[in-house]
Amino acid sequence: MDKISILNDVLGPIIRGPSSSHTAGSFRIGRMVRSLWGDDPCEFALTFDPGGSYAQVYREQAVDLAFAAGFLGWPITDERFSQALETARSEGRGLSFAVRQLERADHPNFVQMTLTSPQGRSLGVEASSTGGGGIQLTRFQDWPVRLDGKRFVYLMECDPEQADRISALVSDPHKQRGSEERQRQGDRVFMLLSFDTEWEPGLLEDVRRAAGSRAVIPCSPVFHVTPGEPVFASASEMVSLSEERGLSLGRLALEHEAQLLEISQDEVLAEMKKRLGIMCSSVEQGLRHEDIRMQLLLPTAGNIFRAELEGRLAVGGMHTRAAARAMAVMHV
Repeated sequence: MDKISILNDVLGPIIRGPSSSHTAGSFRIGRMVRSLWGDDPCEFALTFDPGGSYAQVYREQAVDLAFAAGFLGWPITDERFSQALETARSEGRGLSFAVRQLERADHPNFVQMTLTSPQGRSLGVEASSTGGGGIQLTRFQDWPVRLDGKRFVYLMECDPEQADRISALVSDPHKQRGSEERQRQGDRVFMLLSFDTEWEPGLLEDVRRAAGSRAVIPCSPVFHVTPGEPVFASASEMVSLSEERGLSLGRLALEHEAQLLEISQDEVLAEMKKRLGIMCSSVEQGLRHEDIRMQLLLPTAGNIFRAELEGRLAVGGMHTRAAARAMAVMHV
């Protein structure tokens, strides 16, 4: 069973609108591709299938800005988000967008990406934004993969003898442990090594020596990694444990997340406070209606909020104010 993280899966990751799948998911795909490619300038060509939703709304839903911001390595909260395309191009990272029939487009938010450097280095990646900010990288060069951004991943192509040496290195009980996947095409072997912790520099150098002249490509996670064991595995188990130990659900959730992520409870609380700050800031900005550019509608949250305060609505009260605040967050 998959480990369920409150920060990753229940509350979910910090996302930017107007769409969790189109905008936030695209941003994280861009971040992962940036990790695979590195800092070198390149031409970044993205292609969408005409039958998918990306092709219909990639400008309206800020998909183009999200890919650019992710590829630049910006945080998703960066206030320069609206200038991401111009910044990427000014840094020698040209982005282009095209719509044409794609052979493996099996998801509405499917994208095929090709990166090319001035020196001729190239990288082909396919991915889908799966909803709620979640993602799947489904192809790396001509190899099928399944990467969700929740582990440290190392990819390499080598010959069979090199693969055996690398496997022995990474499975050494005195070094970090992880999982290994292999694929083979003729005399080529593709290895995908996944770990809950980042490799120590010495292990990375050992693997690079074993791989010879072949590149070892690391891919950093874009979500919280969950190396620990969960405190509970279901809502009913959580309630029973809460009653048994005399803890509030909140305190038990805090313990669960700290143990799952193998960080301190203070670090979990700090992340929650960071998210609360982002939410409050979004409410304030959305209610002011300043510098808000919406694609199809005018921002209305502030008008509703003020009308409720002045008693000008047929139905008011806490629920109306909460709805207006939620709209304000969506505005920004």
